Amino acid sequence: MPIVKFVLPLMAGIALSARLEMPLLPLLGACGLGFALLVALHLRARAWHQRRAFGGALLVVGALLGITLQHLQQRPPLQPAEDGEAYVGEVLQCFPSRSSWQRLRVAVQYQLQTGGYWTRACGRLEVFAQGDSLAEALRPGDRLLFAAAIRPVATSGNPEAFDYGAYLARQRIFHQAFLRGGDWQLLENKDRFHWRRSLHQLRTRALTRLRQALPDAASYGLAAALLLGSKGQLPQELKESYAEVGVAHVLAVSGLHVGILAFGLLFLLNRLPLRPRWRRPLALYASLFALALYALLTGLPASVQRASLMYGIVLIGRFTRLKGNSFNSLGVAALLMLCADASLLYDLGFQYSFLALFGILFFQPPLAGAVLVVQPWLKKLWDLTVLGIAANLTTFPLTLYYFHDFPVYFWLSSLFITFLVTLILYGGFLFLLLGGVPVLGWLLAKSLAVLLGLSNALVHGLTRLPGHTIAGVWLDTADLLLLYGAIAALVWTLSRRRKAGLYLSLACLLLVALKGVYRAAQAGQQRELVLYRLEPGQTALDLFEGRRVYGLIRGGPEARALDYARENYRIKRRIREQRELVLPDAELLTGSIRLKDGFIQFGSLEIAVLGELSGSPPDAPLPVDVLIWTGRSCPEAVDLKRWMEPGWIALDGSLPRWTAERCRAAWAGQNWNLHSVPHEGAFILSIPKP
Repeated sequence: MPIVKFVLPLMAGIALSARLEMPLLPLLGACGLGFALLVALHLRARAWHQRRAFGGALLVVGALLGITLQHLQQRPPLQPAEDGEAYVGEVLQCFPSRSSWQRLRVAVQYQLQTGGYWTRACGRLEVFAQGDSLAEALRPGDRLLFAAAIRPVATSGNPEAFDYGAYLARQRIFHQAFLRGGDWQLLENKDRFHWRRSLHQLRTRALTRLRQALPDAASYGLAAALLLGSKGQLPQELKESYAEVGVAHVLAVSGLHVGILAFGLLFLLNRLPLRPRWRRPLALYASLFALALYALLTGLPASVQRASLMYGIVLIGRFTRLKGNSFNSLGVAALLMLCADASLLYDLGFQYSFLALFGILFFQPPLAGAVLVVQPWLKKLWDLTVLGIAANLTTFPLTLYYFHDFPVYFWLSSLFITFLVTLILYGGFLFLLLGGVPVLGWLLAKSLAVLLGLSNALVHGLTRLPGHTIAGVWLDTADLLLLYGAIAALVWTLSRRRKAGLYLSLACLLLVALKGVYRAAQAGQQRELVLYRLEPGQTALDLFEGRRVYGLIRGGPEARALDYARENYRIKRRIREQRELVLPDAELLTGSIRLKDGFIQFGSLEIAVLGELSGSPPDAPLPVDVLIWTGRSCPEAVDLKRWMEPGWIALDGSLPRWTAERCRAAWAGQNWNLHSVPHEGAFILSIPKP
């Protein structure tokens, strides 16, 4: 696996570049010297110690190249003009609309400066256009003239929550804009040829044909995801069901889908009644063209890029009579993709697809050979089962790290769902090609609907099995690295037949277990207050007491928004018991928590949740440790002092940013610790033990 051995340090270099500030010219010079050293060592590496020196140099050069690639591909973000100035940009991508706003990705080409002249601009925006017939008709390749305030993408601000701002930043998108009907206009005729628009139209026609043939929303959403990589039509409940049983990867177009397309087409073309000298090149070029077209139609996700590159390399090697190594094909695909876009390393689809395929290539053969199966049909069944086990063996740490759940019946779901997905893909491709033929199209549509319904019914059935998911598992980065260290040691053991690797693997697993025991002991003693950032007008406050949490909410936040803000942090804190209360009317009296009329006593901490100062002030200011201010108006500091003597003032996340800014200005200079949740993110305060 020589290419893989070079790609791994390359990935490490890309990851390290975020923490290293190094000038570009020395990096380029170091890379050049490193490659020269590699060539010299390769020519002379005959003895054992020289080969070790070559391997060490390969690691260093790979890391240096990763750091250099990340520096070379960094581009300065778009510099927004003043409010009301204009921009010209090209629509790159249109997303399915689920609200009154149409979401677009736009590449800015020009911007109007204050002096009234246009200048070239470079950068990408996430644009939300108010939903109307014009916005819904936008297609990739359209050029827009728009005037809007360009604002930075807000980060989550909540502990351990998914950070959409960081997700966009890794795609080099740092700003967003909101356009109403009169803020933009279309510049160019849609009849002008543009490859993005042509592919979008082809994809739209395919989706329309599927929608007409599959009236059931769940079946249509599953078909759109499997065949065209369009997951916007999938019901959220269906996504969660597939994730719970461990087959969410089939919903994202990946190596499975690309492999079925490539080798199915190759099988058909190799049986054409042509001479071998014509049939072989025709099969090669047609397969490569089909791979490229399918990758473009699905929107070029990382998994399809990787699979198309790898299968393309395998096909070329096969038809040129060159013996290929599957690990080298995987390494070349990773190398090419990272050289083109180093930020793909942080893409979840990229990580899953490469790790899953590595697991299949390395672990599937020995696992399949571990059990002797004589019957051919049982052998196929066993191979499918082992395929799912091998893929999950290298991806389960990522599953636990990102989603905190582990599907217990993944081996059972992989066995049946993989078989059904294969039939759905072949049937779906045939339907898209021949769906217009009168009788044949009807038969294909009915068969496809039956297969899709069977797949969804099977998944829903598996979710009803007892103990189908181990939920609430928390891993930090150190745990993730230790688990992959254990897997790497196991790979070393199987490939080199060294017992030391097995001991190292067991040591890594033991460290993960000991860390888990330590965190569980710490969780039983914790006391903490967390004020989250939600939409304006909504409040969410958590009081952690051991492994119990009391959640206080105000303003009727949606359950989905609450889960995004709080769920991951609650899992990290190993919460086993939850109780929800609605402010301001809720009352609570427990051993260490008292709640009444917006005042909370939590252990030794006195907390007040107020939005206004009504009535007459008390004879003496009330001493409180934390004042959570939720009101849209800000009293003067002198008036607030008549009511309270706060140690901390936390401006609630329910406040608009401009209101929080005004409160900070009004209360500046006071001897108060001030935290603005709208500006600084969640407010977290640990409470000392009594």
